[in-house]
Amino acid sequence: MSKRKSNKTIKQQHGQRRRWLPGLFALLLVLLLAATGVLRQAEPLIYNLTIEAFAPSVTTGDAVVVELPPNWQQDSVVELLRHLQQARSVVFTPLLRQPQNRDAALNIINGRIALLTTDKVEPKGEPYPTLKALQQQLDVRSRLAVQLDGMDNVLLAASYRTDGVTFPEQRSGQLNPPVPTGGMALLKHLPTAISPFLPHAADLGWPDQRLQEAASGVGLLAVEQNGLSYPALVEYQGRVYPGLLLQLLRLHNGAMAKGELNFEPGGGIRIGSKTIATDSAYRLRPYAPLQQRVHDDIEHYAYDRIADKAEAFKGKTVIIGEAAEAYPLAHAANALFQRQMVTVPGWAVWALYGTLLFVVLLLTVLLPRMRFSTVMVTTVLVVLVLLNSEFLLLLLARQWLPLTLPVTVLLVGFPLISFQGYLAQREGALGRELTEANRQLGRMLQVQGELDQALERYRRCHFDEGLLEQLYHLGLDFERKRQFAKAVSVFQLIHESAPTFRDVAERIQRNQKMEHRVVLSKGGPSTPEGTVIMEAEGLQNPTLGHYEIEREIGRGAMGLVYLGKDPRIGRMVAIKTMALSDEFEETQLKEVKERFYREAETAGRLNHPNIVHVYDIGEERDLAYIAMDYLHGKNLGHFIKPKQLLPIKEVLGVALQVAQALDYAHKKNVVHRDIKPANIIYDEQNKAAKVTDFGVACLTDASKTKTGTVLGSPSYMSPEQVAGKKVDGRADIFSLGVTLYQLITGHLPFEAESLGSLMYKIANEAHPKPSKYRKGIPVCVSRIINKCMQKEPEKRYQTGADLAAALERCKK
Repeated sequence: MSKRKSNKTIKQQHGQRRRWLPGLFALLLVLLLAATGVLRQAEPLIYNLTIEAFAPSVTTGDAVVVELPPNWQQDSVVELLRHLQQARSVVFTPLLRQPQNRDAALNIINGRIALLTTDKVEPKGEPYPTLKALQQQLDVRSRLAVQLDGMDNVLLAASYRTDGVTFPEQRSGQLNPPVPTGGMALLKHLPTAISPFLPHAADLGWPDQRLQEAASGVGLLAVEQNGLSYPALVEYQGRVYPGLLLQLLRLHNGAMAKGELNFEPGGGIRIGSKTIATDSAYRLRPYAPLQQRVHDDIEHYAYDRIADKAEAFKGKTVIIGEAAEAYPLAHAANALFQRQMVTVPGWAVWALYGTLLFVVLLLTVLLPRMRFSTVMVTTVLVVLVLLNSEFLLLLLARQWLPLTLPVTVLLVGFPLISFQGYLAQREGALGRELTEANRQLGRMLQVQGELDQALERYRRCHFDEGLLEQLYHLGLDFERKRQFAKAVSVFQLIHESAPTFRDVAERIQRNQKMEHRVVLSKGGPSTPEGTVIMEAEGLQNPTLGHYEIEREIGRGAMGLVYLGKDPRIGRMVAIKTMALSDEFEETQLKEVKERFYREAETAGRLNHPNIVHVYDIGEERDLAYIAMDYLHGKNLGHFIKPKQLLPIKEVLGVALQVAQALDYAHKKNVVHRDIKPANIIYDEQNKAAKVTDFGVACLTDASKTKTGTVLGSPSYMSPEQVAGKKVDGRADIFSLGVTLYQLITGHLPFEAESLGSLMYKIANEAHPKPSKYRKGIPVCVSRIINKCMQKEPEKRYQTGADLAAALERCKK
């Protein structure tokens, strides 16, 4: 196999091997997001929706709520607790601390009292009684502690944060469950249902020390509840602390003693004689809504209206706090009291990893080989199956299998695979276009005898039956030129793709024999072809004259247009080609060539900013070419449809530049004769227009094809051109008027079903008013168009300068 074809095959193989890259990238990206905690909010979506919509109401009334308003005062807590003596358990969710302003005032009062007290004799009279009264009033902490000392059913909440915000104070104290509290950062952020690690607190906030000692217990409550679960245990700086809901269960079941609380390996908490199901990290998952909202099935009271309702709290669990914390905790307590819980099955971790592996295989192996529509349908179906599996398992079996991670990997991988497929499709389309361009150029070069350049172009094409046929004839051409080594390389190229194609095997052997005979022969005749065989080490790029052809950039009625490079100065040029022998009769060929060079030479002398500059002309084997400016922009043919029209002022600017270019050319005695949108290149960014095809238009207008029809664009011809009369620059003025009419209205002024009818209309009928097709056209624009398109040349603008002046006035 040739080196170039081998490299192409390797690139194709590498492209197929890289199909797995989007899937792998999606997996790594999602795992990275999971490790940084970005996906935490996505995990509880299905869980919360299912619990909120389908969890049954718990109507036992075991837990009731005493709702605190946002502006509640700690002074009222003492009185509030006095009315809850008969409750089974009381949970106070706000963090109780002595207000800092009261601490400051209390310190001042204590200091004053110390000064008034001497020799352990209590002073009498003012201000001592007043100071003592203020001391008792401000020392809320002491009054609360006294009240808590007289009760054995009150739990206080300690707050913990996961966002790194620091509390003013901390307190030590821990439990020792058989559960890991460390691990890799990535594993810590995997779905919490299967993570074996305890929730981690960035900081803890405890009630005042005196209140902790007086209360029945203290439990941790998150500052922001995540809506998924209540952790029974929270890890902080290597120590483990109990959650508030766990302490409530202990108090409710009369198991506050240390020995009555046991943690079972692998999950589950034994409280006295009861076992509470948890996951492997001891999270409590009540089958009840945990979101911040009030439910009618929760009995609730205002904190300032319970003085006469002490009997209502007898044997109840009372949750005291603001709505955001109290109601979800009450729902959770009621659900746990009734054993309505969500469990995480032991096989959940293997199911998750298996699903993740399936999704990765889907993204790396199957989906990259499918069409876009199949990829989209498959992705949607798999996502629906996974989400519905999680939903139905939670709804019907109260078991949670979190599949957010594999679903996210699939959703991230889908657009990546689709984008890769789009790029591959686009690359294939560009490859086909490049193949066709290279094939056409190769055929042209082969006809011209540039066999090395033709072979180079063929090598860049995709192999099919047609290309094999062209290569076969190219090999025959090398044989005729006695370049046997190159003939062997061509036939071997065919043999590698189609070993049975015609007689390539025999021709390879025959040319190899001839190759050795020519190279090794010392006494035989020496030929230039033999020298080529011995000295050729590589193939050159195709050339026209001294210009190296880069690629095809356009096609015209008379030939192809290529992007070329002048290797002497490194300038990029556009090279227009015309196969003269194909377009003209043999009797006309000499005259056509003379006219071509004369007209092209005339166009080459034109030097105007709005006229394309011609650098060179030439001919190779009846293929004439013109090297000119390589322009940026589009021809005005892109702006002649009604929905693609340029603004009127911008059109006038373009017409003004073309009129100035025509005026310059007419003064040089050069008539374009084929002014039309396709021959005007417009750069929208720079608002610059350039006229192309000077010289070639003159040639094609005055010459005949093999069929005898006039070359050019009849829709833009002036009446004198249609009639075959001698024309001057005023014919270009008429054509520019037709072009201006079409750019303004999106329609041609003269349209007919046949060429004869069209020519008759151009010569005899008036054009429709521009306002017929577009409203709001300035009067001056219509006047300019009408004057440009007068049937008699004498009634038109006589020069391009006159037209440019009229356009300048109209623009203003």
